[in-house]
Amino acid sequence: MNEEGFSFINWLQESEQVVVVDLGFRNMVSYLQNLGLRVEIPCYNKNQQVTIDTNRTWLVTKVRWVVEAYYSRFKKFRFFENIQSTSDLPLLKECLKITTASLNTFRPPLYTKKEKVKK
Repeated sequence: MNEEGFSFINWLQESEQVVVVDLGFRNMVSYLQNLGLRVEIPCYNKNQQVTIDTNRTWLVTKVRWVVEAYYSRFKKFRFFENIQSTSDLPLLKECLKITTASLNTFRPPLYTKKEKVKK
């Protein structure tokens, strides 16, 4: 793993972040937990789920929706709408920064905290 990977994992461990993954990452859960990270993954039972499993699954769904909605905004940029060639890899980091800055500046936020109305 490169230096950036280690610093990212260190940041996750030190800041006690929750790593939210979908079922595609179920093979990585034990690895991430061994690193000392708190991992949330949706439960997949064919039978009825208990309340705690349902709430955990709903948490993952809510977070993943925001991620996927933001990803769909990236796909509207011509550079990101198709698979990238390996010759574009040196430019990818800068293109991601520029695209993210553009989306954050010119598009409304996907999620905003609603303030509670005092009665």
